[in-house]
Amino acid sequence: MPALSFQEMWLDALLSGRKKQTIRATDRIKVDHVCSIYNQQRCQINTKPLRKLTPEGDEMMRERKYPRVRKLPEGTYYAHFLGKVKIIDVQSMIPSEMSGENLEAWAWADGFDGFSRLDPLGGEHEITANEWFTMNYGDDWMNRTWHVIRWDGWLERYFLADGE
Repeated sequence: MPALSFQEMWLDALLSGRKKQTIRATDRIKVDHVCSIYNQQRCQINTKPLRKLTPEGDEMMRERKYPRVRKLPEGTYYAHFLGKVKIIDVQSMIPSEMSGENLEAWAWADGFDGFSRLDPLGGEHEITANEWFTMNYGDDWMNRTWHVIRWDGWLERYFLADGE
């Protein structure tokens, strides 16, 4: 089963269902794949933020024999393996070939606070897609081919978003 790993900044947007897409440089994820969703997959579990477990999450932890940690508040665990989603759409895109309106729509759907300007009310992350991609992939990121991967909610969700 393929996996998608996300930075911690996306944790609550993923868990709440606000973020239902991602963009990747690789086309290895296909429509109808069931993907495991992780918060920083390769980082130690005990470095992750705590979130409340769903009943499915509690069951998954028992099946996978995750160690119970007595010092953690009851019903919480380190948000690592977040759940599973089924991919419903995969589209290629080259950002430099898109209109400003389409770039804005893509950026908001991907969880960013717009493409190149912040909403005057402020956003969840206070970083735009252009800023984030330039910082992580360089100034020429818009001329590359990317793959937008979409899902429509959780097949299994193991944690609740903060405050949920």
